[in-house]
Amino acid sequence: MSERDASASGPIDIPFTAEFPAGVGRAHPVHPTDTLVVDRNVHVPMRDGGWLAADIYRPRVQARHPVLLVASGYPKKLDHLPSNPAYRFRETSAFEWWVAHGYAVVRTDARGSGESTNGQWDFFGPGEQCDLYDSIEWAASQPWANGRVGMLGQSYFAQVQWLAAVNRPPSLACIAPYDGLVDIYRDLAWHGGLFSQEFVANWAARQIHLNNLAFEPQPPANVMRFDVLGELIRHRLDGPFYRTRSAFWRLSDIAVPVYSIGAWEKVRLHTRGNVLGYERIAHVPRKLLMLGGDAQATFHTEPLMRELERWYARWLKGVDNGIEREAPVRIYVQGKNAGFREEAQWPIARARVTELYLRPDGLGPEQPQLEHVRSLEYPRNDFLRDMGSVAFETPPLDADTEVSGPIKLVLFVASDQREADIAVTLAEHSAAGSTVVTRGWQKASQRALEPSLSTLLRPFHPHQSEEPLTPGEVYEVEIEIWPTSWRFARGNRIVLTIGNGDRTHFYGFKAGRDSYHFGGRFPSRLLLPVIPA
Repeated sequence: MSERDASASGPIDIPFTAEFPAGVGRAHPVHPTDTLVVDRNVHVPMRDGGWLAADIYRPRVQARHPVLLVASGYPKKLDHLPSNPAYRFRETSAFEWWVAHGYAVVRTDARGSGESTNGQWDFFGPGEQCDLYDSIEWAASQPWANGRVGMLGQSYFAQVQWLAAVNRPPSLACIAPYDGLVDIYRDLAWHGGLFSQEFVANWAARQIHLNNLAFEPQPPANVMRFDVLGELIRHRLDGPFYRTRSAFWRLSDIAVPVYSIGAWEKVRLHTRGNVLGYERIAHVPRKLLMLGGDAQATFHTEPLMRELERWYARWLKGVDNGIEREAPVRIYVQGKNAGFREEAQWPIARARVTELYLRPDGLGPEQPQLEHVRSLEYPRNDFLRDMGSVAFETPPLDADTEVSGPIKLVLFVASDQREADIAVTLAEHSAAGSTVVTRGWQKASQRALEPSLSTLLRPFHPHQSEEPLTPGEVYEVEIEIWPTSWRFARGNRIVLTIGNGDRTHFYGFKAGRDSYHFGGRFPSRLLLPVIPA
């Protein structure tokens, strides 16, 4: 089959991949072959006289090839390790597969990481972004390149795609950020103002510092000197530190086609970024694919690589395969009768905003006439087993109910403290138990809204100042619950759980009572985007 025919076959069916297959992952170094050239530790010059170390994988045939840049602070010398849950940083795809399909792959270590031992890592900052720009332009100018560059990879490798695109290097022809956030403050570090302690601490120690420093002989002292954990904690509010490192604020500057591919399971990290990234680039050719299952396991499957190759073939090889004329949105609807569905837009225009009010008997469509309150005292003595929460649930649903899109909780809250942390879980409850659907978080002291960026179903908080609570006073707080697509089954219940923290975020230094008010003057309610049957 010709390359044109292969890429013009329509959207690829991507099977649900819940986890990696059973068995043992094997090391897989890539060596030169009769058809594959490997150039290791090529020094790529930067505008300031520095350099990045690159491994280059390209077809041996004498021709000019489209280039895929694969860039991150995860050292390329670990690329031989298997991609499985032991090595969550192995998010680079199979280089020899891409070479076999006619691409040259340029794999760089960010400055101050891995074998790019000059300078210091800039944690996605202006310096790292300049290096991305220069890497793209250098790759495009090589004698084996056709002048068109795309980018490849998951997570960190996807996040830098957004950042490269907002800086508009002339030779960047498209991106396909797979599982990649756009807002370091809201997506990674401080969810609603609550510090994402579990992820940040593990990521900083394991993926960043140990991956770069746990070697003999020791790397030079400048390698990975940036104190990720300390700097994120010191920068407790949003501002220049985060905004210069976050593509969100400059997405309108993107001028190349974008295929944003995310996974519903990555609540607390990337899900929000793939969705918002897509929403805010209507001025360029764009596609959105939201997956179910394990994001890393899916990324390394043949069907996913074939779908990506259709995108790259269109914009890097000039193959008129019609991918940009297909439905722009494909989402995996989770829950009952799970599977993919194409949509004409996101958010879905036909969604009906459905309000479920907090009531003394649970959740329902009618607001209680009288005022009610439920309180939560903390910390519990059995904190390690039960942090405490209050729950509101619907009666058994009288029909299957699909919720697809952003979600908002409006909550009237009071505390005997100067702060109230709010952690929200949305779940489906059946006779077999409960399944978490999505989550949200918000500090009451950071309840201020940015109207220009808020929508009916997604509040946007600037997180640039704090307004401490007056103990006993009731405040209206809007909580962003991360987007999802889920079909709740007839006979099951939608359950909203509210707590003053969870085990993945910093609990703080608090002991007191928070009160959640509903009914009468306090119309606390959950707003859901329900898709008509």
